[in-house]
Amino acid sequence: MNETPPPLVSICIPTYNHERYIAQCLQSALMQSVNGPIEILVGDDLSSDHTAKIIREVAALHPNIIRYIRYTERKGAVGNLSFLINEARGKYIAHLDGDDFWLPGKLAAQLAFIEAHVDCPAVYTNAFCIHDDGTPAGIFTNYKRNRISIPDMIRRGNFLNHSSLFYRGSLKKIILSPDCNILDYSTHLNLAKHGDLGYLQESLTVYRVSSSSSILIHANDHVRELYWAALCDTQPPAVSALDLNAGMAEFMRSIFFRSLRLRSTHLLTTWWPRVLEKAPAGRTRLLLQAGWAIFRTGGAVAASWTCRKLTGNTMRVLYPR
Repeated sequence: MNETPPPLVSICIPTYNHERYIAQCLQSALMQSVNGPIEILVGDDLSSDHTAKIIREVAALHPNIIRYIRYTERKGAVGNLSFLINEARGKYIAHLDGDDFWLPGKLAAQLAFIEAHVDCPAVYTNAFCIHDDGTPAGIFTNYKRNRISIPDMIRRGNFLNHSSLFYRGSLKKIILSPDCNILDYSTHLNLAKHGDLGYLQESLTVYRVSSSSSILIHANDHVRELYWAALCDTQPPAVSALDLNAGMAEFMRSIFFRSLRLRSTHLLTTWWPRVLEKAPAGRTRLLLQAGWAIFRTGGAVAASWTCRKLTGNTMRVLYPR
């Protein structure tokens, strides 16, 4: 018997207790049109709600496209996605979190970009952001270029949306390697070590801000540790000491504003000394860079708040760059 030829695109959808979102997520993947077959791999990390029932109902209508895997033991977010990537057979692989969804034409636009830019390992899109109840929140970022180098990624911090990621299947071993944590920033940086990342400014992904299952809500400290590890693991010659210093200043800026939101100095007293100890281009330079980044962000936030008040527009940019 001849083996089924590999699909053009594999879509990896990790899910856990996403009964409110998973049907929309799956339908958005199914409506994508590319010049070739797709496979949709859905990893259910032992959901305790009606997620499994919903997936089975949708999968029954598309048995040749959707492959549903319900684990016998919890794998966690990293283990779930890693399993799906390992199983993916596509020439290209796309990630889509079970609480997010795509807009029509998303995969086709990315496929066209990556095939026109053979040196790009991956391509992302901007994202339209909605609240947990589906009401509009804004856009993910205001980044304007269509190529992102690794020094740029270090200096600007993480402004790429995970559910918009589309990359060459030949590079999945990079993402699955022990030195790459699969959660966001480390993945972006490791891909960027193999060439400039592509970026589409159009919002073709829909990101659910602060959903009930968001890892940023439930494991914020863990995500921060992973971010810091990814930053420290990216060293010369991939980037310069000045690039790393700027990246660490961006990290300090994010901690400052997180502390303001929490109305607590705990993060500042814990993290700033730890970051300053690393300062690859000097502590004084790092403090000045962090101070300037804080001032610049404060001014942008104040201007945005004033504009929204005057116009009555509640939309905002989540990660201004």
